[in-house]
Amino acid sequence: MYCKLCLKNTDLRESHIISETFYEKIYDDLHRMVVISLKDTKLKLIQGGIKEKLLCHNCEQKFSKWENFLKKDLVDFGKKQSKYLTFSFGDENIIQITGIRYNEFKLAILSILWRLSVSSHRYFCLYKLGVYEEKIRHILLSGIAPDESIYPIIITRHEIEKEFYSGIIMQFPPKYFRQLFTIQTYTIPPIKIKQLFAIQAFTIWGHTFKIIVNDNNCLKINLGRYLRKSGYLKIKTQELIELMSEDSVLKRIDDQDVNDIYEKMINESE
Repeated sequence: MYCKLCLKNTDLRESHIISETFYEKIYDDLHRMVVISLKDTKLKLIQGGIKEKLLCHNCEQKFSKWENFLKKDLVDFGKKQSKYLTFSFGDENIIQITGIRYNEFKLAILSILWRLSVSSHRYFCLYKLGVYEEKIRHILLSGIAPDESIYPIIITRHEIEKEFYSGIIMQFPPKYFRQLFTIQTYTIPPIKIKQLFAIQAFTIWGHTFKIIVNDNNCLKINLGRYLRKSGYLKIKTQELIELMSEDSVLKRIDDQDVNDIYEKMINESE
């Protein structure tokens, strides 16, 4: 079978689409979790996270290295303290961070987004990158993160009544926006075109990552809150309840069947 990343014909591992390290606060004592979906209302227990034969051993190790860096950073983001990151607090809802290892951090995020897209698992059907799937594959193979304006990343931290909450993994449908661009020419008047951009998002370890799927510098955005190449990042804090919209699985949290299955998991773990 062919590895999705290096394309070599070799033995494939049962690869986690989202690294198992981010399931730590979701598993019960028996290493199980429950998937809640708006479309599939039948609740199921899953052992050991969602896996698929995607990567060879070497490519999985490459991703694992980046994910370990990312996990350490996210744990420190949650605690608001670190041995190597520097935190400062201005506005009550904004955390400013310096010292992030830009290359590993960004590659880890892009690798998760790419796996969500190449996965054939029905739970991840919202993530289809189209032509960008192959472009990001080449970035991941090279091991060199693109510039801050290419696939820019913005991050939100989630709390419940002012307490950081890491025990959730969520996915979101893509959102789209258009920007008007002017192309200067020498022989004809400037051409104005509208370009469509997609924003893909997912939540892991109490943080939502939004990535603008774009690989050219024509996109006009204020990079002030996006991950910077210098290792600087502004994170906005948001109460988790603010995500509880009609199209969010969070609205199912208080449903009786959800409470029943969590009670069952607790009883079986004791």
